[in-house]
Amino acid sequence: MLRKLIAVTAISANLTMTLGATAAFASSEFKAETGIVAISKPMSARVSVNSQIAPELNSSLTQFEKFGMRCVSSGKTPIPALITEVASESPAYRKGLQSGDGIVAIKGNADAYSITIKRDGKFYSISLSASELATNANTRLLNVRARTSDVVLPVSQPFAARIEHHPFVNEITRDRHNGVMQGPIGNCWFEASLSAVADSPRGPEILSRMITLSSQAYTVKFPNFQTITITDGQIAQANLRDPSKWASIFELAEIEVYPDNSPSRGASIGNPGVKVGLELLTGKQVTFVRPDSMSMGELSLLLDRLHSEGQPVTMASKSPQEHRQRIQPVVPNHAYSLVDFDRNSGLITLRNPLGNPGPSGHGLVRVVAQDEIQVDLPTFSTFFRFVAYPN
Repeated sequence: MLRKLIAVTAISANLTMTLGATAAFASSEFKAETGIVAISKPMSARVSVNSQIAPELNSSLTQFEKFGMRCVSSGKTPIPALITEVASESPAYRKGLQSGDGIVAIKGNADAYSITIKRDGKFYSISLSASELATNANTRLLNVRARTSDVVLPVSQPFAARIEHHPFVNEITRDRHNGVMQGPIGNCWFEASLSAVADSPRGPEILSRMITLSSQAYTVKFPNFQTITITDGQIAQANLRDPSKWASIFELAEIEVYPDNSPSRGASIGNPGVKVGLELLTGKQVTFVRPDSMSMGELSLLLDRLHSEGQPVTMASKSPQEHRQRIQPVVPNHAYSLVDFDRNSGLITLRNPLGNPGPSGHGLVRVVAQDEIQVDLPTFSTFFRFVAYPN
């Protein structure tokens, strides 16, 4: 799948873009990092671009297409510039660059660049090197024009004094829910929520920005909670089953927030764990509804809308005492995440965070992957208690 990116003002060989005399940075060098480097704690400074750069450099913007991104100048000079397109799985894509990012400074030559971008009022440092180019990389770009309203004007925002390194941008994008697997702890509510967010379109970006590498430890900042520190020693000693390190970091942070695993018992007090897990990870209010209180048409419309919008969605199954059926086609009192919904067939694809399909299904469940099952709307309504999603 192709992803758009903001046009980087390409540079001719051995070119160094300089900043105007009014610029005041923490350092005149842009440190090359792996992945996105978020910059915080702004300092009072105004960044302006040297207007003496030769205008013919605009023609060299095409150099950046070899990294899988297309750039356009935002004015009469190459910088500032706008990233308009990014090719899927390209070096630029893997570094976390996005369509709409504004380029405010570039340092380097034809083979390696250090680029400072502006996104949502914050500044980031990205490195791109010719050594990262794959001979068969798919760098085909979409023919999409940058809208005039997208153009980034000369920067007048404060630049940051401290760099925060978010180390798992590429891994979360690659792994998605496959990096998450529930272990012996009964926290399916959180593992399903983490899987759902990781699978959502903006999930890898949202999750990666919560983890910061600092002083040989990882700090996790859930949106509405204080910062939690996780060390490699804790990860090594924990009896977790997550295949990916980033997922283990999140799970250990969740255990710090809820050491008694109280959300697993939340359904009895009207605050189910599938709701709490999404709230913890998104910082948003979360709605939960009962499928058995809706018609099949209403349930179909809801799931179709949530899936089309790319919302992270979690589900909680009923106990045998609650559904009162002789069979148990899914794991009871358990949380799942929504992977797919086909409105035409009415089939719902769910992911089990335990990493297995669960019970035999009694002919009501179709196993589509090692950890994924499909059920139809009537089966879902009968055997599932809640559907939870952010507002």
